[in-house]
This record gives sequence, C-alpha cells and structure tokens, in this order.
Amino acid sequence: MPSLPGDFIWYDVMTPDPDAGRAFYKAVFGWNMADSGVPGR
Repeated sequence: MPSLPGDFIWYDVMTPDPDAGRAFYKAVFGWNMADSGVPGR
C-alpha cells in the first residue's frame, strides 16, 4: 500500500533486539513493520 501525503512513516529504528522492538511498537502503537530490503542487513 503506498503512503499518502500526511501519513506517518518511521523507516529507521536502531535496536540491539529487533524482535522486542517490533513487539513493543506493535503493542503500543499498532504499527506493522517490514524489512527495508537493504542487502547485508
């Protein structure tokens, strides 16, 4: 789904525990996350 003008997008989260970060943002804000597709990351 493409983003629309005014949509909130946060595309960079630095954390030593990605799974815990994903669970936190999903539980608190209802956000979904997707891999950026950057090779080697």
